[in-house]
Amino acid sequence: MQSRQPKWNIHESVILLEAYLEVLRGESLKAQIIKRVSIDLRKMAKNNGMRIDDVFRNENGISYQLQSMDSAYKGYKVYVPATKLFIETVDIYRNDNEKYVTLCKEAKCMIAQQPGNKEKFIAWASSNLSEQRCKWIEENLHKVEQFATTTNIISCSLYDVTDLSLLITLQKALS
Repeated sequence: MQSRQPKWNIHESVILLEAYLEVLRGESLKAQIIKRVSIDLRKMAKNNGMRIDDVFRNENGISYQLQSMDSAYKGYKVYVPATKLFIETVDIYRNDNEKYVTLCKEAKCMIAQQPGNKEKFIAWASSNLSEQRCKWIEENLHKVEQFATTTNIISCSLYDVTDLSLLITLQKALS
């Protein structure tokens, strides 16, 4: 029995709308755009830690969803009815450009995501320290990060903090 595919999120929807607009402008062949979107959305999911199967955001699905986006963009059912999310995405595109640009940037970062500072640090630590020591460091840094975010000292990953004064504030709070 085949399981249902996960619901689309706003970032996937923005990538699809960008592709739809590309098709409208005739910038590339529709088949090439569909293939690229499929690859990008699959990469986005993997980068976000999802386990995906062969059907997840495949080219057939993207082609179908592109028709739904067509309906959302035109404001009436063309072949496939527009989803609520796609209508919302088109509305953001038309009425809140700043938010739309931000969503596009976030989505593109999710696709292009390289190993973050945490992954780089853990890789370095595991090649230089014992497994037990690495595990201890990772667990304790996780606790520090949780404390720092729940107390609003930081709003990002501890591994991404480069401001020394912020680290000193965190150290004082931990003491």
